[in-house]
Formats: sequence, C-alpha cells, structure tokens
Amino acid sequence: MNKFKKITVGFVIQEYEQKDGKYICAHQEFIAGDQVDREDGYGEPIEIDTSKEVYQSFGMKQPTAIKDYYLLFIWRGVDLKLFGSFETVELRDERARELREDHGSLSNYYPLEVSTGAKVNIGSFPNSFFEE
Repeated sequence: MNKFKKITVGFVIQEYEQKDGKYICAHQEFIAGDQVDREDGYGEPIEIDTSKEVYQSFGMKQPTAIKDYYLLFIWRGVDLKLFGSFETVELRDERARELREDHGSLSNYYPLEVSTGAKVNIGSFPNSFFEE
C-alpha cells in the first residue's frame, strides 16, 4: 500500500480574547486521544506496521484575530491613500470625519477591517454618517 489516511480522535482547546465587544479566538491546540484509525483511499479500515510510521506532529494553523482598523481614502476618484492602522473603530471614524471636513463630499471614504483569518472587509460610509 502506497498511501493511506490516519484519523486521530482528540480534542481542540481554543482560547478567546475580548476585543471591541467580540470574543476572538487567539490560540488553539489539538490534544490527541488514544483512538487512531487508518483507512485506504476508499475509506476502508486497514492495518499497518506502525513501527514503520514516521511521527508527524499535529500542527494547527493559528487564527488571526482582528487587530487593526484602516481607512481607505479616494481623493476625487483619482488618488488612493490608506490611513492606519487605528487601534479602535472610533479613532478610525474620527479620522474619516476630519478628512471629509478637509476634502468634502467629492472624495470617497471606506472603512477597512482585517478580520479573523485575514479576511478583508471593505464597506462604505453613507451620507448620513457625516451628518450631525
């Protein structure tokens, strides 16, 4: 047999931290149990000589928590600038209002967040956001 799958039953322990009112997974680890099954490419159970099996650790990809907030600024539709990172949404939003006051409604302002798993979320501020 040239190839097989090894299935190890165990537990995942995840540590969460609170940031901006949300709980974000900051670390995780896998604790292997005693139950180990092996199967062929068709999902059928197999037995192998485990003395020939080279040990492979159970590395898990660690999560990326929300860390920073950015402001994407497009001046009159022609010039793009990224501001940040800001530690809070409030600081980013304050900067957006300052830019709006300086450059007016002919420019565009976009909040940018780096989320868990490094997914990038780009939104837009509605006109009502800048009205008091």
